[in-house]
Amino acid sequence: MNPRLENLGILLGCLQAGQAEISIYTLSGRRVWKQDLALSGAGYQHLTWDGRNQAGETVASGLYFVVLQMDGKKQAVRKVLVIK
Repeated sequence: MNPRLENLGILLGCLQAGQAEISIYTLSGRRVWKQDLALSGAGYQHLTWDGRNQAGETVASGLYFVVLQMDGKKQAVRKVLVIK
């Protein structure tokens, strides 16, 4: 039986152009994934996280924090639960 891989869709709504960064952290504060974005203007940006860390390894089950920073300032934090 093949393991099923689920993806987390992240939809960003931005009001202006700028530099953005999406990071995913463990409860202990260790960053496991990061995506830099150059936003060209107002609108929506869609990203997908496949449940893997920057090294390509599947992360463990648990609670993670998705953090959006825009121009170096924290804008939003959301929780996501990974269950295997």
